[in-house]
Amino acid sequence: MNLILTFFLLSSSPIWAWNDTGHRLVALVAWDRLSVSGQERILTHLRAHPRFAEDFRMPDEVARADESSRARWIFAHAAVWPDIVKGFEGELRQTWNNSSWHYINLPYYLTDADRKELDPDLPMNLERAWDPNVHGAGRLNVIQSIARSRHVLTEGDTSSSDRGLAISWLLHTVGDLHQPLHSTALFTSRRFRRGDAGGNGIMIVGAEDLHAVWDDLIPDVGTLAEHDALVDRLTSDEGVTRHATTGATMLNTEDWLSESHDLAIEVAYNDLVLDTVAANEAVYDPSKSWPDQPYLPEVQLSDRYLARARRVAVRRIVLAGHRLAAVLKECGF
Repeated sequence: MNLILTFFLLSSSPIWAWNDTGHRLVALVAWDRLSVSGQERILTHLRAHPRFAEDFRMPDEVARADESSRARWIFAHAAVWPDIVKGFEGELRQTWNNSSWHYINLPYYLTDADRKELDPDLPMNLERAWDPNVHGAGRLNVIQSIARSRHVLTEGDTSSSDRGLAISWLLHTVGDLHQPLHSTALFTSRRFRRGDAGGNGIMIVGAEDLHAVWDDLIPDVGTLAEHDALVDRLTSDEGVTRHATTGATMLNTEDWLSESHDLAIEVAYNDLVLDTVAANEAVYDPSKSWPDQPYLPEVQLSDRYLARARRVAVRRIVLAGHRLAAVLKECGF
């Protein structure tokens, strides 16, 4: 078995994935599948990104490296930028952060009774369509955000600065949509009437919550060289690459969403998670406020669960990279 895949299956330490390293991996997998001319056009727009001077400051080892390495770093860093702005404050945060663009919470109901009670009046944006004359750039979900980015990149009169911003969001949100818990939320008629925010409401032993477990499935690496080595190892697995090559022909985001939703149900929300939530539902009283509510017990995920989740993460990251390259080519790059 490929060494890095073996490490994924055995490692149990808290690590980053789609939060940082995973987004860079998605971007670098895509970068290697673009033509030189496409890469150059993308870099021109990214250098015009409205926050390039402030937020794209290269580490010394990258700044001293060759032009190819600097270009790869800019592209990979652009994929992380939409998470960087979450740390902005005040007017900067209001201007650049779009928290709803990272996810869509397709409902997964604990029971049929929960479905019947909650389904008629769900409190979130589940629209798939995006119309610039209707939706603009407001509180979009991840499907609408991707549609908006594609639109910006294919409009003839868009400024290079706007294109750079749209490229950054596209790199990031294509990755986000391939993370199963960016697609789905668990709903119950008592505790999670508004959903569990993609696993954020389910506490896990040894981790912050279920969503964080899925965000942190790939080993954290720091330097560009380490990211490049990790990309080489990921893409050298024939099964993973074959899956990604086949999947890259499917560029409808509805298909990507369906895949992630199925994985959320089949893998992320396993029986132990659901049983823990169900047991807590019986003692949870929606009429009471904190701290007069019983906490949801922490769930102890098994090594088998984590191993399966890591296999899913590897395949989704490489697949997202292949699809990202295909979408960028469709946008003229």
